[in-house]
Amino acid sequence: MTAEAPTKRSHLRHPVLFVAMLAAAVRLLVLADIPLIISNDGVGYLSTARDILKGRLDTIPIVKTPGYPVFLAGAFGTVGLGGLSVLVAQHLVGVATAAVLAFALCRLYGRRWAIWLGSIAAVSPSLMVWECYALTETLTVFFVVLAFAIALCARPRWAWGVTLGFVLGSACLMRPTVQLLVPLFALGWAWRLREGVGKRTVAVLAVAAGVLVSTGPWLVYNAQRGVYGMARGGGVAFWWGVGLHGTLDPAFPLPPNLQAAAMRLPQGPATAPQLSRFLTDTGTPGNAELEGVLSAWARSSVRSRPGAYAMGAVRTLAGQLDMGAGNDTAWALGRAGRDGRELGQAAGNFQVSEYSRDIEPFRMEGGRGFSARAAEWLARNQIGGLPRIPLLLAAIIAGMRMALRRRWGEALVVVGTGGLFVLHIALLLPHGRYGLPACACWILLVPEAAVAIAQVIHAARSRR
Repeated sequence: MTAEAPTKRSHLRHPVLFVAMLAAAVRLLVLADIPLIISNDGVGYLSTARDILKGRLDTIPIVKTPGYPVFLAGAFGTVGLGGLSVLVAQHLVGVATAAVLAFALCRLYGRRWAIWLGSIAAVSPSLMVWECYALTETLTVFFVVLAFAIALCARPRWAWGVTLGFVLGSACLMRPTVQLLVPLFALGWAWRLREGVGKRTVAVLAVAAGVLVSTGPWLVYNAQRGVYGMARGGGVAFWWGVGLHGTLDPAFPLPPNLQAAAMRLPQGPATAPQLSRFLTDTGTPGNAELEGVLSAWARSSVRSRPGAYAMGAVRTLAGQLDMGAGNDTAWALGRAGRDGRELGQAAGNFQVSEYSRDIEPFRMEGGRGFSARAAEWLARNQIGGLPRIPLLLAAIIAGMRMALRRRWGEALVVVGTGGLFVLHIALLLPHGRYGLPACACWILLVPEAAVAIAQVIHAARSRR
């Protein structure tokens, strides 16, 4: 990637410091007004983190990875048990993400781009709101953005390759779907070496070594309990997405032990509680044979109803782009600004379908103050598709420019983020937060796209 401004180290410090201070100031306001929102998934993460503090790993579900609970356990051990410790830790990660973006922008394009785009990232509601939820989004975004920045900025040396691999492995421990990025980022980073095949191979091996350093202990532990890989349940995730969009084939020959539960599913789109009840009633979680049946059911449904699957993919794309009323970001902002007791919850920061005493130590007052009112206002007035549609277009334009200029390494890295975004669409998983890591990376591509557009405009004017 070309830099169009000087990027000496002395020039890097001030934009990064400015962006970090801006991000920290905004988050101090949010910290004072908005509590840690605990959803159904959050209950599991918090409970697992407390078990890890007691030295127990056996309570980590085989369909989950340990990264986020370990992070929570670290926050509890450092700051203390409670929602405030999670908020402080996650807001600090949010500041670090903005600083990484500013550093990479400054290194690639200069101070002005770093200040402008870094400042936008520092105050972005779509990034900041997830720091107020006990979910994996904030950590996943940080590690993916850091890996993206290293792959595009770092000098092609083996030490940086190991670092890139370690960061990618850490991202995989947050969310298993990030594994898609590993080969593309490794190949893209190695391709930046203007050397022969031998040195590029060593570079790829360095990345692989870094991945194994971070994920190896978990992979060994999983193998000891009969799980081969980061987690199990990918086929169930696909089945879940197909069920949410009402695409499940009712004629699929299910085994007798699943038929009764399947009869309780609606003919059209199912809700998350209905699908969850099916899994619970059939004992599917942890049962490899039943998980295989559901995966086969989902694949058969796509083959028999390709039109319905295509429509579901279009709706999922809209969800990943935060389009339409009630999109993921708008919902998260609206919920963060409200008191849960107004919604029938047991505490101001609870958002659960069933109360559990495990979350009682994390009880907090509901949203209040300026930040809470601002979150509610943003939820009501959000313009669907912003900023994700412009960022997607920037990624496409930047990737095409890189390919046309034969910058294959950088183009591969961009393709990796696009693949992560498309993967969730293919799985029909509609939650927009799943596409957040890729969209955060694309902030770095805005200057590249702007240069490409400016060159096209200049060329068009020159022909007149």
